[in-house]
Amino acid sequence: MISLPLLPEICSRKLCHVLLTKSLWSNTSSNDIIHELVVNGNEETHSQIEALMNGESLSKPIYEDITYRNININTDYIWSFLLFTGYLKPIRVFKKNILTYAELVIPNVEVQTIYQTMIMQWFDEKIRTNGTDDLFKAIISGDAEGFENEVNNWLVSSISYQDNYESFYHGFLAGLLLGKRGYRVESNRENGKGRTDITICEFQRRTVAVVIEVKIAKDFGDLDAACDRAMKQIADRKYIANLKQQYYKKVLKYGIAFCSEKVCRVKLEVEE
Repeated sequence: MISLPLLPEICSRKLCHVLLTKSLWSNTSSNDIIHELVVNGNEETHSQIEALMNGESLSKPIYEDITYRNININTDYIWSFLLFTGYLKPIRVFKKNILTYAELVIPNVEVQTIYQTMIMQWFDEKIRTNGTDDLFKAIISGDAEGFENEVNNWLVSSISYQDNYESFYHGFLAGLLLGKRGYRVESNRENGKGRTDITICEFQRRTVAVVIEVKIAKDFGDLDAACDRAMKQIADRKYIANLKQQYYKKVLKYGIAFCSEKVCRVKLEVEE
């Protein structure tokens, strides 16, 4: 946590007294303040968390008159509270008109991990609460448009970090698909001449199997080309060969591409 003497420009004697004598959230339970920020934050707040998680900074006014009455998750007061409880640190302090501002970042890997853990717990809870049956039905039935729409809906409502890595979206998609009765969902399964990102197999009747390859697009305009790269990889590395040998009647091959603008594109080919 940040030591208060490190912030002489923005820490008044009154605020120091409040911070030293009040029972702060961070001391009473397991990082409840971050949990509240993730669970109850609005879209703007979530986008600001994303920026911090991706190594960016936020410039925010610093308020010294923090009380529990004016700490609202979706106002600028929360960032001052996070600063003085050590969940953010200032890399620059400056005046703007009559207000003091600080450029804020996540202070270290330990605190970054706290944010990341809370985001993952919140996402898992959203999956359990809202369910992903519509997404799964679209995939199994060969409804590429429905697959794309459902994933885009989840992207909009999620908090993203490290979204320039295929592994992030691979994990994001796998998390949405796990735990479906009657189907085996596997990540990085060995198939053909490599490992498929996600494989879904109906393990009783063997009516349908699914292979999904994930790619990152440089930007929105590259989504179609990234899908094509995914489809080419499925073909070149013969990802469906083992599935055909296991007598699956139909194999659905999906190439899905993501870009950092919180949008995906899906393409489908069918082998029967």
